[in-house]
Amino acid sequence: MPDEAHEQSEPSGNETSEERRLRQKTNMGLVIERIGRKPLLIFGFSAMAVFFSLLTVFLNFQDSVMWMPYLSFICILAVIASFCSGPAMIYGYAQANEVPRCSGMVNDWEGMRSKFT
Repeated sequence: MPDEAHEQSEPSGNETSEERRLRQKTNMGLVIERIGRKPLLIFGFSAMAVFFSLLTVFLNFQDSVMWMPYLSFICILAVIASFCSGPAMIYGYAQANEVPRCSGMVNDWEGMRSKFT
């Protein structure tokens, strides 16, 4: 008997894709509402510019120093992280909130056009 009660209290860990998507959208919405769209975009694009500039420098000196390819790799990862923390988050949140979903193969272009004009 104690084993059955213990099994019921443990979380199942089988999260569906819809539940995961809902949790991600909720988290994105909270972050965007807390920080704001403009600071996230400014931070994301500024960080991407800095890391792309560093990547250019590191790629120019890649043949002269043995450990320079590692810094290039770190810059690439930093560019991806910068994009994910700013522009990608805003775009995904805005797309989920402003563009209506089409069910199946039916496209409602007139409805979308009237919503945005």
